[in-house]
Amino acid sequence: MFEESKYYRPSGKFSPLGAVLITLCVTVLGVGVFFLYLLFNNWCPIIYLSIL
Repeated sequence: MFEESKYYRPSGKFSPLGAVLITLCVTVLGVGVFFLYLLFNNWCPIIYLSIL
């Protein structure tokens, strides 16, 4: 019945502004998580929990 929409088909759309925004967001969130990990590691330096 709907054979043509059975599989993923890319739209071919690309936004340079969207690519820059997603890169900035991932960088900011990554730096934030990194600092939270460092704070946790200083607060609780047990090696078993540091792996998490």
